[in-house]
Amino acid sequence: MPTNIKAHLYLTIVAFIYGANYTVAKIVLDDDYLSPNSLTLLRVTTGVLLFSFFHAFFIKEKIDRKDLPRFVLCSLTGVVINQFLFNGGLKLTAHINAALLSTTILGGHLRSQLFYIERKNNT
Repeated sequence: MPTNIKAHLYLTIVAFIYGANYTVAKIVLDDDYLSPNSLTLLRVTTGVLLFSFFHAFFIKEKIDRKDLPRFVLCSLTGVVINQFLFNGGLKLTAHINAALLSTTILGGHLRSQLFYIERKNNT
């Protein structure tokens, strides 16, 4: 299979997973299978395990000790707090509202880049 087609196939799979994320999470939260905090813990733990596995077997670059505090801070703000707020908010609203809010934020960013309202800082 050509690399171009393989890449597009993988991107399509990722798009379906991302789109199903809201509905699956809402079903899990509404039917009280898991609380928002438990779902966050499950997602973060799964992410850590997968990241650690792929890093151990496929990435040969080591993380410097001086970078570990920043790495932990970025993981807390970029993953843990994000998922905590996402799951807590999803419990209180409909999955379609959460999906629309997500695309509205992305759309605003894309429009600002398209019309150069907010320029990237290249320093």
